Amino acid sequence: MIGQYKNGFNFQILSQNLFRKLKLNKVYPKQYQTYSVDIMKLLIVDDASSVLKALSDSLCAHGHEVYGAVNGEEALKKYTELNPDIVLMDVLMPKLDGVRATRSLIERDPEAKIIIVTALGKRGLENECIAAGASGFIMKPFKIKDLLHMINSLGKHERN
Repeated sequence: MIGQYKNGFNFQILSQNLFRKLKLNKVYPKQYQTYSVDIMKLLIVDDASSVLKALSDSLCAHGHEVYGAVNGEEALKKYTELNPDIVLMDVLMPKLDGVRATRSLIERDPEAKIIIVTALGKRGLENECIAAGASGFIMKPFKIKDLLHMINSLGKHERN
């Protein structure tokens, strides 16, 4: 897929399968804490448009294919359409919260990889999310390198 940045420069995104077949990794300049990541299809679920945009921009800048949803119901639909490698799920959202959406996704696809990304510091929430089927949990605010490390770790355990 070829696109164009707002400043007119062209960029190319390799499909995830082609990227894996070529066994490529993307290495980032030293100012980005040099490390490599595998390109993955990510679904970010958050009702806060500013968080959705910030996460999307950061993860796209690191080479990932990123899609968004604004609540749990939309996440269920988009998961079926997109079959993402990893879902980044907020907890507090309208219509269907992140914990219930996680349970529903795991019921549909027991191999789904879901990282809970939340600012809610409720006692026992992490255990509740893991019990619902989440593969990881990270509190906002966080360093993008920590999230990338978690994504990369889960991505190494490819789905069948």
